[in-house]
Amino acid sequence: PREVHLHVERVPMAALPDSPPALEEWLKGRFAAKEEALRRFYSGDRKFPGPEIKGPVSQGEMAAMWVCAAAFWGAASLVSLTGLLLGVGWLFAVGMAVAWIAVTRAGGADGLELRLHGPRSARRVKQD
Repeated sequence: PREVHLHVERVPMAALPDSPPALEEWLKGRFAAKEEALRRFYSGDRKFPGPEIKGPVSQGEMAAMWVCAAAFWGAASLVSLTGLLLGVGWLFAVGMAVAWIAVTRAGGADGLELRLHGPRSARRVKQD
């Protein structure tokens, strides 16, 4: 396709209804809201509710991500190999335990990233 449009809204698990009937009604409401947004989109408005984010990631942002990833994995490999060569494998085990606890407490790797860096700064397109 020449254009791809996505509307994503993150809903925390705590915001979902607990009972199956209430969840069913909540889902029906979400589908009704989706259908209304699509109706407005295709009727000529061509916009979804909320801010519009222009993508993809710029080359500068992508280069910075690659540098960070290479630095992280290089340092992790160096620490792991040093620990194994020096016979302090327990240091590696402690590091893995700390990482596991950090990721688990944050709600997964994406939760840890959001807590550390916040949402990725997006270039917003001005609404007319």
